[in-house]
Amino acid sequence: MLLGLGAFAFAQPYNITFQVDMNTQSPVADSVTIAGDFQDDVVGQSWSAWTPGITVMDDGNNDGIYELTVQLPAGSYEYKYLNGTQWGTDEGVPGACSNNGNRTLTVSADATIPVHCFASCDPCPTTVDTVTVTFQVDMSNETVGDSVTVAGSWQGSAVGQGWNNWTPGISVLTDPDMDGVYTLTVDVLEGSYEYKYLNGTQWGTDEGVPSACAVNNNRELVIQGPGPIMIPVHCFASCDTCVPPLPPINVTFQVDMNSEIVNSGGIFVAGNFMNPAWVKDSLQMTDANSDGIYEFTASMVPNEYQYKFFNGPGGDPDGETADFETDGCGVPSGVGGWNRLLDITGRLTDTILPVYVYNSCNTTMVSVEDRFAYDFNLYPNPFTNRTTIELVRADQKAYDLRIVNITGQVVFERTDLRNDRIEISRNGLESGMYFIEIENEKGVKTTRKVVVQ
Repeated sequence: MLLGLGAFAFAQPYNITFQVDMNTQSPVADSVTIAGDFQDDVVGQSWSAWTPGITVMDDGNNDGIYELTVQLPAGSYEYKYLNGTQWGTDEGVPGACSNNGNRTLTVSADATIPVHCFASCDPCPTTVDTVTVTFQVDMSNETVGDSVTVAGSWQGSAVGQGWNNWTPGISVLTDPDMDGVYTLTVDVLEGSYEYKYLNGTQWGTDEGVPSACAVNNNRELVIQGPGPIMIPVHCFASCDTCVPPLPPINVTFQVDMNSEIVNSGGIFVAGNFMNPAWVKDSLQMTDANSDGIYEFTASMVPNEYQYKFFNGPGGDPDGETADFETDGCGVPSGVGGWNRLLDITGRLTDTILPVYVYNSCNTTMVSVEDRFAYDFNLYPNPFTNRTTIELVRADQKAYDLRIVNITGQVVFERTDLRNDRIEISRNGLESGMYFIEIENEKGVKTTRKVVVQ
Protein backbone atom coordinates (compact mmCIF):
# COMPACT_ATOMS: atom_id res chain seq x y z
CA MET A 1 0.00 0.00 0.00
CA LEU A 2 1.35 3.38 -0.99
CA LEU A 3 0.91 6.10 1.63
CA GLY A 4 1.00 9.79 0.73
CA LEU A 5 2.57 12.44 2.93
CA GLY A 6 -0.90 13.24 4.26
CA ALA A 7 -0.86 9.98 6.20
CA PHE A 8 1.86 11.28 8.51
CA ALA A 9 1.21 13.85 11.25
CA PHE A 10 4.02 16.31 11.87
CA ALA A 11 4.53 17.35 15.49
CA GLN A 12 3.07 20.74 16.36
CA PRO A 13 5.75 22.94 17.95
CA TYR A 14 4.88 25.12 20.94
CA ASN A 15 6.41 28.37 22.17
CA ILE A 16 8.13 27.77 25.52
CA THR A 17 9.69 30.61 27.53
CA PHE A 18 12.31 29.71 30.14
CA GLN A 19 12.94 32.21 32.98
CA VAL A 20 15.52 32.26 35.77
CA ASP A 21 16.12 34.93 38.43
CA MET A 22 19.86 35.55 38.95
CA ASN A 23 19.49 38.29 41.58
CA THR A 24 20.95 36.09 44.33
CA GLN A 25 24.06 35.32 42.29
CA SER A 26 27.11 37.51 42.76
CA PRO A 27 28.76 37.83 40.36
CA VAL A 28 26.65 36.87 37.34
CA ALA A 29 28.76 35.44 34.50
CA ASP A 30 29.01 37.05 31.06
CA SER A 31 26.54 34.45 29.76
CA VAL A 32 23.60 32.81 31.54
CA THR A 33 22.73 29.63 29.65
CA ILE A 34 20.48 26.60 29.81
CA ALA A 35 21.20 22.97 28.89
CA GLY A 36 19.04 19.88 28.74
CA ASP A 37 17.69 17.03 26.68
CA PHE A 38 15.33 19.49 24.94
CA GLN A 39 18.14 21.16 23.00
CA ASP A 40 18.20 18.76 20.05
CA ASP A 41 14.40 19.12 19.66
CA VAL A 42 14.36 22.93 19.36
CA VAL A 43 12.83 23.91 16.03
CA GLY A 44 15.25 25.68 13.70
CA GLN A 45 18.38 24.89 15.73
CA SER A 46 21.10 22.27 15.31
CA TRP A 47 21.96 22.02 19.00
CA SER A 48 22.92 18.76 20.69
CA ALA A 49 21.29 17.65 23.92
CA TRP A 50 23.02 18.56 27.19
CA THR A 51 25.51 20.90 25.54
CA PRO A 52 26.39 23.85 27.81
CA GLY A 53 27.17 27.33 26.52
CA ILE A 54 25.22 27.31 23.24
CA THR A 55 21.68 28.07 24.45
CA VAL A 56 22.08 31.62 25.78
CA MET A 57 19.45 33.50 27.80
CA ASP A 58 18.97 37.28 27.80
CA ASP A 59 18.09 39.98 30.35
CA GLY A 60 16.83 42.73 28.05
CA ASN A 61 15.46 45.02 30.80
CA ASN A 62 18.29 44.46 33.31
CA ASP A 63 15.96 43.23 36.07
CA GLY A 64 18.12 40.19 36.81
CA ILE A 65 15.64 37.79 35.22
CA TYR A 66 17.04 36.01 32.17
CA GLU A 67 14.71 34.62 29.52
CA LEU A 68 14.75 32.47 26.40
CA THR A 69 11.88 31.47 24.12
CA VAL A 70 12.16 28.39 21.91
CA GLN A 71 9.80 26.19 19.92
CA LEU A 72 9.49 22.59 21.14
CA PRO A 73 7.30 19.64 20.16
CA ALA A 74 5.11 18.01 22.80
CA GLY A 75 6.99 15.81 25.23
CA SER A 76 8.73 15.59 28.59
CA TYR A 77 12.16 17.17 29.08
CA GLU A 78 14.86 17.79 31.70
CA TYR A 79 17.09 20.85 31.99
CA LYS A 80 19.08 23.11 34.29
CA TYR A 81 20.42 26.67 34.24
CA LEU A 82 24.10 27.65 34.20
CA ASN A 83 25.75 30.82 35.50
CA GLY A 84 28.27 30.51 32.68
CA THR A 85 28.99 28.35 29.65
CA GLN A 86 30.67 25.25 31.10
CA TRP A 87 29.67 22.35 33.32
CA GLY A 88 30.69 23.35 36.81
CA THR A 89 28.74 26.59 36.56
CA ASP A 90 25.42 24.72 36.52
CA GLU A 91 22.95 25.11 39.34
CA GLY A 92 22.30 22.49 41.96
CA VAL A 93 18.56 21.84 41.65
CA PRO A 94 17.12 21.12 45.13
CA GLY A 95 15.73 17.63 45.64
CA ALA A 96 12.21 18.96 46.22
CA CYS A 97 11.87 20.01 42.57
CA SER A 98 14.36 17.81 40.75
CA ASN A 99 14.38 14.58 38.80
CA ASN A 100 17.78 12.99 38.15
CA GLY A 101 19.22 16.24 39.52
CA ASN A 102 17.48 18.38 36.91
CA ARG A 103 14.40 20.52 36.46
CA THR A 104 11.54 18.93 34.50
CA LEU A 105 9.14 20.23 31.87
CA THR A 106 6.13 18.71 30.09
CA VAL A 107 5.18 20.45 26.83
CA SER A 108 1.62 20.23 25.54
CA ALA A 109 0.82 23.88 24.74
CA ASP A 110 2.44 27.31 24.60
CA ALA A 111 3.80 28.08 28.06
CA THR A 112 5.91 30.48 30.10
CA ILE A 113 7.75 28.67 32.88
CA PRO A 114 7.33 30.44 36.24
CA VAL A 115 10.32 32.45 37.40
CA HIS A 116 12.50 30.44 39.77
CA CYS A 117 15.53 31.66 41.62
CA PHE A 118 18.77 30.10 40.35
CA ALA A 119 19.39 26.83 42.27
CA SER A 120 16.01 27.08 44.00
CA CYS A 121 12.50 25.67 43.74
CA ASP A 122 11.01 29.06 44.63
CA PRO A 123 11.06 32.70 43.52
CA CYS A 124 13.92 34.78 44.86
CA PRO A 125 13.15 36.51 48.17
CA THR A 126 12.58 40.26 47.99
CA THR A 127 15.07 40.75 50.82
CA VAL A 128 18.15 38.57 50.93
CA ASP A 129 20.08 38.40 54.20
CA THR A 130 23.74 37.63 54.58
CA VAL A 131 24.45 34.70 56.89
CA THR A 132 27.76 33.59 58.40
CA VAL A 133 28.30 29.92 57.57
CA THR A 134 31.03 27.59 58.85
CA PHE A 135 31.86 24.51 56.78
CA GLN A 136 33.42 21.59 58.71
CA VAL A 137 34.82 18.26 57.52
CA ASP A 138 36.69 15.58 59.45
CA MET A 139 39.70 14.30 57.49
CA SER A 140 40.91 11.88 60.18
CA ASN A 141 40.53 8.85 57.92
CA GLU A 142 42.24 10.48 54.93
CA THR A 143 45.80 11.14 53.89
CA VAL A 144 45.45 14.87 53.39
CA GLY A 145 46.81 16.32 50.16
CA ASP A 146 48.11 19.80 49.52
CA SER A 147 44.82 21.48 50.57
CA VAL A 148 41.36 20.62 51.83
CA THR A 149 38.80 22.68 49.91
CA VAL A 150 35.07 22.97 49.36
CA ALA A 151 33.21 23.80 46.14
CA GLY A 152 29.57 24.28 45.32
CA SER A 153 26.74 26.39 44.02
CA TRP A 154 27.11 28.72 47.03
CA GLN A 155 30.48 30.12 45.96
CA GLY A 156 29.04 32.78 43.65
CA SER A 157 26.92 34.00 46.60
CA ALA A 158 29.85 34.32 49.00
CA VAL A 159 29.94 38.00 49.94
CA GLY A 160 33.09 39.88 49.00
CA GLN A 161 34.95 36.86 47.59
CA GLY A 162 34.48 37.13 43.82
CA TRP A 163 34.32 33.34 43.46
CA ASN A 164 32.54 31.45 40.68
CA ASN A 165 30.27 28.52 41.49
CA TRP A 166 31.71 25.02 41.50
CA THR A 167 35.31 26.20 41.30
CA PRO A 168 37.66 23.81 43.12
CA GLY A 169 40.79 24.96 44.90
CA ILE A 170 39.78 28.52 45.85
CA SER A 171 37.67 27.97 48.99
CA VAL A 172 40.27 26.54 51.37
CA LEU A 173 39.57 24.99 54.78
CA THR A 174 42.17 24.99 57.55
CA ASP A 175 42.89 22.94 60.70
CA PRO A 176 44.76 25.30 63.06
CA ASP A 177 44.36 23.07 66.14
CA MET A 178 45.50 19.94 64.24
CA ASP A 179 42.50 17.85 65.35
CA GLY A 180 41.76 16.59 61.83
CA VAL A 181 38.65 18.78 61.45
CA TYR A 182 39.06 21.40 58.72
CA THR A 183 36.87 24.51 58.75
CA LEU A 184 36.03 27.56 56.65
CA THR A 185 33.84 30.47 57.77
CA VAL A 186 32.36 32.73 55.09
CA ASP A 187 29.39 35.08 54.64
CA VAL A 188 26.85 33.73 52.14
CA LEU A 189 23.54 35.08 50.84
CA GLU A 190 20.42 33.20 51.86
CA GLY A 191 19.36 30.43 49.50
CA SER A 192 19.43 26.70 48.71
CA TYR A 193 22.79 25.34 47.62
CA GLU A 194 24.81 22.20 47.00
CA TYR A 195 28.45 21.49 47.79
CA LYS A 196 31.10 18.84 48.36
CA TYR A 197 34.53 18.67 49.95
CA LEU A 198 37.79 17.96 48.13
CA ASN A 199 40.99 16.40 49.42
CA GLY A 200 42.93 18.62 47.04
CA THR A 201 42.35 21.48 44.65
CA GLN A 202 41.15 19.73 41.48
CA TRP A 203 38.12 17.72 40.43
CA GLY A 204 39.00 14.10 40.88
CA THR A 205 39.96 14.69 44.50
CA ASP A 206 36.33 15.41 45.48
CA GLU A 207 34.48 13.15 47.89
CA GLY A 208 31.83 10.68 46.83
CA VAL A 209 28.80 11.73 48.85
CA PRO A 210 26.82 8.63 49.93
CA SER A 211 23.31 8.40 48.52
CA ALA A 212 21.74 8.51 52.02
CA CYS A 213 22.69 12.18 52.43
CA ALA A 214 23.14 13.27 48.81
CA VAL A 215 21.06 15.52 46.60
CA ASN A 216 22.15 15.26 42.96
CA ASN A 217 25.35 13.55 44.14
CA ASN A 218 26.24 16.50 46.39
CA ARG A 219 25.61 17.67 49.94
CA GLU A 220 22.68 20.08 50.32
CA LEU A 221 22.80 23.37 52.23
CA VAL A 222 19.78 25.56 52.96
CA ILE A 223 20.79 28.98 54.36
CA GLN A 224 18.20 31.07 56.17
CA GLY A 225 18.86 33.99 58.48
CA PRO A 226 19.72 35.25 60.88
CA GLY A 227 22.49 32.74 61.60
CA PRO A 228 25.29 32.08 62.17
CA ILE A 229 25.14 28.51 60.83
CA MET A 230 27.59 25.78 61.84
CA ILE A 231 27.33 22.86 59.41
CA PRO A 232 27.61 19.61 61.41
CA VAL A 233 30.97 17.86 61.23
CA HIS A 234 30.85 14.97 58.77
CA CYS A 235 33.59 12.55 57.93
CA PHE A 236 34.94 13.05 54.39
CA ALA A 237 32.83 10.97 51.95
CA SER A 238 30.42 9.99 54.72
CA CYS A 239 27.03 10.98 56.12
CA ASP A 240 28.27 10.42 59.69
CA THR A 241 31.08 11.25 62.04
CA CYS A 242 34.38 9.45 61.53
CA VAL A 243 34.97 5.93 62.80
CA PRO A 244 38.20 3.97 62.24
CA PRO A 245 38.22 2.68 58.65
CA LEU A 246 37.95 -1.01 57.89
CA PRO A 247 40.88 -2.70 56.14
CA PRO A 248 40.73 -2.66 52.32
CA ILE A 249 39.26 -5.62 50.46
CA ASN A 250 39.58 -6.83 46.88
CA VAL A 251 36.56 -6.06 44.70
CA THR A 252 36.24 -7.70 41.28
CA PHE A 253 34.23 -5.83 38.65
CA GLN A 254 32.73 -7.87 35.78
CA VAL A 255 30.98 -6.76 32.60
CA ASP A 256 29.48 -8.83 29.78
CA MET A 257 30.45 -7.35 26.39
CA ASN A 258 29.04 -10.14 24.19
CA SER A 259 26.37 -7.84 22.75
CA GLU A 260 28.80 -4.99 22.03
CA ILE A 261 31.41 -4.19 19.42
CA VAL A 262 34.46 -3.99 21.67
CA ASN A 263 36.71 -1.01 21.07
CA SER A 264 40.24 -1.98 20.06
CA GLY A 265 41.55 0.28 22.82
CA GLY A 266 40.10 -1.97 25.51
CA ILE A 267 37.39 -2.03 28.19
CA PHE A 268 37.79 0.11 31.31
CA VAL A 269 36.12 0.70 34.67
CA ALA A 270 36.23 4.07 36.42
CA GLY A 271 34.60 5.69 39.43
CA ASN A 272 35.03 7.71 42.57
CA PHE A 273 36.84 4.79 44.24
CA MET A 274 39.94 5.85 42.29
CA ASN A 275 42.48 8.48 43.33
CA PRO A 276 42.19 10.72 41.41
CA ALA A 277 38.58 9.83 40.69
CA TRP A 278 36.98 9.03 37.33
CA VAL A 279 40.14 8.59 35.25
CA LYS A 280 38.41 6.85 32.36
CA ASP A 281 41.31 5.02 30.69
CA SER A 282 43.42 3.93 33.66
CA LEU A 283 41.89 0.66 34.92
CA GLN A 284 41.77 -1.66 31.92
CA MET A 285 39.73 -4.84 32.24
CA THR A 286 40.80 -8.18 30.79
CA ASP A 287 39.09 -11.19 29.24
CA ALA A 288 41.63 -13.92 29.88
CA ASN A 289 39.41 -16.82 28.68
CA SER A 290 37.84 -14.98 25.69
CA ASP A 291 34.28 -15.53 26.91
CA GLY A 292 33.28 -11.90 26.39
CA ILE A 293 33.23 -11.17 30.13
CA TYR A 294 35.81 -8.60 31.20
CA GLU A 295 37.16 -8.32 34.74
CA PHE A 296 39.21 -6.00 36.93
CA THR A 297 40.08 -6.34 40.62
CA ALA A 298 40.70 -3.25 42.77
CA SER A 299 41.69 -2.88 46.41
CA MET A 300 39.08 -0.67 48.11
CA VAL A 301 38.24 0.56 51.60
CA PRO A 302 34.66 -0.60 52.37
CA ASN A 303 32.34 2.34 51.64
CA GLU A 304 29.74 3.47 49.10
CA TYR A 305 31.02 4.27 45.60
CA GLN A 306 29.83 5.05 42.07
CA TYR A 307 31.30 3.70 38.85
CA LYS A 308 30.71 2.96 35.15
CA PHE A 309 32.22 0.87 32.40
CA PHE A 310 33.83 2.43 29.32
CA ASN A 311 34.08 0.78 25.90
CA GLY A 312 37.39 2.22 24.77
CA PRO A 313 39.57 5.07 26.03
CA GLY A 314 38.65 7.60 23.34
CA GLY A 315 35.72 6.30 21.35
CA ASP A 316 33.47 6.10 24.41
CA PRO A 317 34.23 9.28 26.40
CA ASP A 318 31.03 9.18 28.47
CA GLY A 319 30.87 5.46 29.11
CA GLU A 320 27.54 3.76 29.77
CA THR A 321 24.47 5.96 29.30
CA ALA A 322 21.61 3.80 30.66
CA ASP A 323 19.20 5.11 33.31
CA PHE A 324 20.62 2.97 36.11
CA GLU A 325 18.41 4.67 38.72
CA THR A 326 15.14 3.62 37.04
CA ASP A 327 16.54 0.16 36.30
CA GLY A 328 17.51 -0.29 39.96
CA CYS A 329 21.30 -0.43 40.11
CA GLY A 330 22.42 3.20 40.20
CA VAL A 331 21.91 6.85 41.00
CA PRO A 332 21.89 10.16 39.09
CA SER A 333 25.33 11.53 38.27
CA GLY A 334 24.21 15.10 38.88
CA VAL A 335 25.11 16.22 35.34
CA GLY A 336 22.26 14.69 33.36
CA GLY A 337 23.29 11.03 33.45
CA TRP A 338 23.55 8.07 35.81
CA ASN A 339 26.24 6.00 37.51
CA ARG A 340 26.25 2.47 38.85
CA LEU A 341 26.10 2.25 42.66
CA LEU A 342 28.45 0.04 44.68
CA ASP A 343 27.75 -0.22 48.42
CA ILE A 344 30.32 -2.33 50.26
CA THR A 345 29.96 -0.45 53.55
CA GLY A 346 31.01 -2.72 56.42
CA ARG A 347 32.20 -5.50 54.10
CA LEU A 348 35.13 -7.51 55.57
CA THR A 349 35.81 -10.08 52.85
CA ASP A 350 36.84 -9.92 49.21
CA THR A 351 33.87 -9.46 46.89
CA ILE A 352 33.14 -10.53 43.31
CA LEU A 353 30.40 -8.37 41.81
CA PRO A 354 27.69 -9.80 39.51
CA VAL A 355 28.40 -9.98 35.80
CA TYR A 356 26.51 -6.94 34.51
CA VAL A 357 25.52 -6.67 30.86
CA TYR A 358 27.14 -3.52 29.45
CA ASN A 359 24.89 -0.45 29.65
CA SER A 360 22.26 -2.39 31.61
CA CYS A 361 21.30 -3.48 35.11
CA ASN A 362 20.73 -7.00 33.77
CA THR A 363 23.11 -9.67 34.97
CA THR A 364 24.49 -12.70 33.19
CA MET A 365 23.28 -15.48 35.46
CA VAL A 366 25.57 -18.24 34.23
CA SER A 367 27.48 -20.67 36.41
CA VAL A 368 31.14 -21.25 35.70
CA GLU A 369 30.35 -24.77 34.42
CA ASP A 370 27.53 -23.64 32.16
CA ARG A 371 29.47 -20.68 30.83
CA PHE A 372 31.98 -22.96 29.18
CA ALA A 373 29.72 -25.94 28.50
CA TYR A 374 29.00 -24.67 24.98
CA ASP A 375 32.09 -22.72 24.09
CA PHE A 376 33.12 -22.82 20.43
CA ASN A 377 35.88 -21.88 18.05
CA LEU A 378 35.21 -20.02 14.81
CA TYR A 379 37.51 -19.95 11.77
CA PRO A 380 38.26 -18.22 9.56
CA ASN A 381 37.09 -14.94 11.05
CA PRO A 382 36.66 -12.66 9.15
CA PHE A 383 35.43 -14.87 6.28
CA THR A 384 34.38 -14.34 2.66
CA ASN A 385 32.45 -17.44 1.55
CA ARG A 386 32.19 -19.80 4.53
CA THR A 387 33.35 -20.31 8.09
CA THR A 388 33.53 -23.31 10.41
CA ILE A 389 32.22 -23.65 13.96
CA GLU A 390 33.79 -26.23 16.26
CA LEU A 391 32.07 -26.75 19.61
CA VAL A 392 33.89 -27.41 22.87
CA ARG A 393 31.27 -28.85 25.23
CA ALA A 394 30.80 -31.22 28.11
CA ASP A 395 27.80 -33.13 26.71
CA GLN A 396 26.15 -34.07 23.40
CA LYS A 397 22.75 -32.53 24.03
CA ALA A 398 20.88 -30.52 21.43
CA TYR A 399 21.47 -26.80 20.94
CA ASP A 400 20.16 -23.94 18.79
CA LEU A 401 22.29 -21.77 16.52
CA ARG A 402 21.50 -18.24 15.32
CA ILE A 403 23.22 -15.52 13.35
CA VAL A 404 22.15 -12.04 14.44
CA ASN A 405 22.98 -8.74 12.74
CA ILE A 406 24.07 -5.62 14.65
CA THR A 407 20.46 -4.37 14.88
CA GLY A 408 19.40 -7.54 16.71
CA GLN A 409 17.61 -9.17 13.74
CA VAL A 410 17.99 -12.96 13.41
CA VAL A 411 19.19 -13.59 9.84
CA PHE A 412 19.88 -17.32 10.17
CA GLU A 413 18.60 -19.96 12.61
CA ARG A 414 18.82 -23.71 13.07
CA THR A 415 17.38 -25.62 16.05
CA ASP A 416 17.91 -29.01 17.69
CA LEU A 417 21.48 -29.41 16.39
CA ARG A 418 23.90 -31.98 17.84
CA ASN A 419 26.97 -31.76 15.57
CA ASP A 420 30.31 -30.71 17.07
CA ARG A 421 31.42 -29.22 13.77
CA ILE A 422 29.29 -27.04 11.47
CA GLU A 423 30.18 -25.22 8.27
CA ILE A 424 28.32 -21.95 7.70
CA SER A 425 27.98 -20.62 4.15
CA ARG A 426 27.66 -16.90 3.50
CA ASN A 427 24.24 -17.47 1.89
CA GLY A 428 23.82 -13.90 0.68
CA LEU A 429 24.84 -12.18 3.93
CA GLU A 430 25.96 -8.62 3.28
CA SER A 431 29.43 -7.54 4.36
CA GLY A 432 29.57 -6.41 7.98
CA MET A 433 29.60 -7.58 11.57
CA TYR A 434 27.31 -10.28 12.96
CA PHE A 435 26.95 -12.33 16.15
CA ILE A 436 26.89 -16.12 16.16
CA GLU A 437 24.86 -17.33 19.13
CA ILE A 438 24.64 -20.88 20.47
CA GLU A 439 22.01 -21.65 23.13
CA ASN A 440 21.71 -24.91 25.05
CA GLU A 441 18.56 -26.43 26.54
CA LYS A 442 19.08 -24.52 29.80
CA GLY A 443 18.93 -21.23 27.94
CA VAL A 444 22.65 -20.58 28.41
CA LYS A 445 24.01 -18.63 25.47
CA THR A 446 27.52 -18.32 24.12
CA THR A 447 28.12 -15.56 21.58
CA ARG A 448 30.98 -14.75 19.26
CA LYS A 449 31.38 -11.84 16.85
CA VAL A 450 32.02 -12.65 13.20
CA VAL A 451 32.86 -10.36 10.30
CA VAL A 452 31.73 -11.08 6.73
CA GLN A 453 34.04 -9.46 4.18
